[in-house]
Amino acid sequence: MTRQSARRLPHLLALTLMLLTLLALPISGAGVVPARAQATSQTFPETGKTVSGKFLDYWNKHGGLPQQGFPISEEMQEKSDTDGKSYTVQYFERAVFELHPENQPPYDVLLSLLGVFTYNQKYPNGAPNQVPSDAQVRRVFPETGKTVGEPYLDYWNMHGGLAQQGLPISEIFQEKSDLDGKTYGVQYFERAVFEYHPENKPPYDILLSQLGTYRYRAKYVLPPMTPTAVPTAGPPTPTPLPATSIADFVWRTTGAPNNFKNAAGIVSDKQGNLYVVDAGNARIQKLDPNGKLVTMWGSEGTGDGQFKFHDNTKDHGGVPFGDLAVDGQGNVYVAD
Repeated sequence: MTRQSARRLPHLLALTLMLLTLLALPISGAGVVPARAQATSQTFPETGKTVSGKFLDYWNKHGGLPQQGFPISEEMQEKSDTDGKSYTVQYFERAVFELHPENQPPYDVLLSLLGVFTYNQKYPNGAPNQVPSDAQVRRVFPETGKTVGEPYLDYWNMHGGLAQQGLPISEIFQEKSDLDGKTYGVQYFERAVFEYHPENKPPYDILLSQLGTYRYRAKYVLPPMTPTAVPTAGPPTPTPLPATSIADFVWRTTGAPNNFKNAAGIVSDKQGNLYVVDAGNARIQKLDPNGKLVTMWGSEGTGDGQFKFHDNTKDHGGVPFGDLAVDGQGNVYVAD
């Protein structure tokens, strides 16, 4: 060993002892860089609404966008139609989240019984021509006496079952869609309505109605519809029927020249104006809160201001399909 190496040895030993001492010390929180916390809120530019805390956690863990849809309101206080109590709620396209702090997780976020509300509103005496499923794989629910068979049962089992969808409250029957005017086989559950679309390949042969959207607009967007006064002489003036959904309201209050052809999506802005994807005519229609035409734009093509909704017909049974959203600043986003 050279004299220079011998002089370096004590320094190397000292550095080694110092390193070993540091490794042996307990790691305190003050010296640790914390991992980045998970986001506790998320703003959706498609609607301009923010989902936070327990509602965001539930949304992420229970199907997200396909199952719950986009948020269409902020959190607010609402009196429950079930028990008459007030809860913090938030509306989504296909559900309404209720915060129940009196319950232990995971039951501190519950879903409103939108299927029950809609069914009772549309069919106070029960839906006509119901037929129990005769599928080879089926299940009878003794709680309601209703039968669920494939493919409805398969969807129910794979998408949250009782907690997410609720018990079946009807058998299968035929119902005219509020969105495209076509008739589909449907089955109502406490928290959802399943639509059977045989023209679609699984898993898209069962689709959910946008019950959250219909409920929100019926309660907070649509103006109240008052009966027309009966004149003192002459035949009585027909009383308008109450709208069962926003789509029904629009269809009954608009006419030529802005008739719809395969309407594929509908949203509203903060002022209550309605935007409809008129897919068959390759255009967007804007209506005021009373359902009257404000403006329309678009044509068939691939240029600026043009749409190709027909490109989506392959996955939607030959029917032009599209969707849209409006953000908090009134910007319109169209998917063609």
